[in-house]
Amino acid sequence: MFGFLCSVPEPPQIVRHMQAQTVVSGRSVRFSAQVSGLPQPQVTWYKDSQLLSTSYKCKFLHDGDEHTLLLLESGDLLSLVIHSVDMADQGIYCCTATNQHGQNSTSLFLLCKC
Repeated sequence: MFGFLCSVPEPPQIVRHMQAQTVVSGRSVRFSAQVSGLPQPQVTWYKDSQLLSTSYKCKFLHDGDEHTLLLLESGDLLSLVIHSVDMADQGIYCCTATNQHGQNSTSLFLLCKC
């Protein structure tokens, strides 16, 4: 008898949610989310409901099903953290995963202490 492996489509699921964080001004912070879904969901990031797009300050890392927001504070420095957090970085960050079967998101509030 032959066995067949069948992939069943599934909407995006948040496997690991982001958690609210408090960081002292000038320190570094990292946030990431782990998502699943079939087909693989597209992931978008938001800060205070504004879409974050790739720019001199923002890059994204995708490694398997883990998605990490990379924020840059200066030049070409690429990192998995926001370096030298200041009040401008404080806000609500949201990671949204979408495929043709649905959408799911996780968010956190980043509080900056002066």
